[in-house]
Amino acid sequence: MSVRAVSWAYGLNLGSMTQKAVLLYLAYRASEEDNCAWPSVNLIQVETELSERAEDVQTAYTGRSVRS
Repeated sequence: MSVRAVSWAYGLNLGSMTQKAVLLYLAYRASEEDNCAWPSVNLIQVETELSERAEDVQTAYTGRSVRS
């Protein structure tokens, strides 16, 4: 866990609970050395208990809708 990444994530105002949950999860999973985390969309969905629709998590994760 990267304390710096988690502190940074908490300080952001994203306007979306889903985006905040995904960002905090990524910050929690980030390594202290390089602040990187590469969990799958499915793992993020399972661990954050967000919607069963992977599109919601993927949109929060990438910032882009997977729908046309």
